[in-house]
Amino acid sequence: MPRQVNWIRPQGDVIALNVDRSVLGNPQVARFGGLCRNHNGAFLLGFYGAVEISEVLYAEILALLKGLELCWEARYKKLVCYSDSLTMVNLVNNGVRSYHFYNNMIMKFHQLLGRDWPCSLNQTLRKGNQCANVLVKMGVASSCLLEVIYAPPLMLLE
Repeated sequence: MPRQVNWIRPQGDVIALNVDRSVLGNPQVARFGGLCRNHNGAFLLGFYGAVEISEVLYAEILALLKGLELCWEARYKKLVCYSDSLTMVNLVNNGVRSYHFYNNMIMKFHQLLGRDWPCSLNQTLRKGNQCANVLVKMGVASSCLLEVIYAPPLMLLE
């Protein structure tokens, strides 16, 4: 499985989806975020939100699921996904047993993959996922369950 240190532009008409999560504070509050870019690096859409369960892996899987759903709705037909959570990448790519705590979420991911679109999930290092982390930070400042944006936030342009 390839690991990317910096963001790598997807080839041709492939869209890159980067997702991330954060669990902060006392009491702990989980947030997620992500963004889609085309082969030129142009921002296509971003999203962030709050998570009901303050657990890191749950928030990361939720970010991936929300991102995939948004990509499907936007009719992005070729996708490569990146996360800096090796645990999540391995669980999703290798599958889990039916009694695993996150089995339903992993199954939903595989249902999304079963649609008519090529899609892969790879690990990136934290440095390659910095833009997704910016969206997570926007989620920390928000209580929305899901906010979708179609223009890059100023923090990404700086």
